[in-house]
Amino acid sequence: MKNEKELKQIKEILTKYRKTLSTVESCTGGKIASSITSVSESSLFFKGGIVPYSSVIKNKVLGVKQETLDKYGAVSIETAKEMLLQGIKLFDVDFCIATTGFAGPSGGNDKYPLGTIIIAYGSKDKNFIKVLSLNKNRDDNIEEARFKAITLFNDYLKKYL
Repeated sequence: MKNEKELKQIKEILTKYRKTLSTVESCTGGKIASSITSVSESSLFFKGGIVPYSSVIKNKVLGVKQETLDKYGAVSIETAKEMLLQGIKLFDVDFCIATTGFAGPSGGNDKYPLGTIIIAYGSKDKNFIKVLSLNKNRDDNIEEARFKAITLFNDYLKKYL
């Protein structure tokens, strides 16, 4: 699997510092969580994930504010950041990786066209957003987002822990 080295490094860093992680994945459909749990002993640091695919679940289960969804949309930097913060709160973890986007083959708008995937990662106090503009093939977009999210989070941990 691509990212095997990064996944092992994430495990080493999080277990060394006794930190925990969750995922909140809309457009990646749990593929990041699946990659993380493919690492042996991931239960030492990974508490779980949620796939809030609809706006209703983003709001009612995850706790993203309805005002955020109405004003900015389910695919937006603002929603991605709230997904990250709510994932930290819901799972009571130190870190979270969250994704939302238009993986294709339909969707998109003027601000976030088809192929836009937004990745939020980090902690409550130090988090980042990466907006990807991908090629519009659904499977490739999802795989690239999964790969990039793991790489970004691993680089984040190496820099800040």
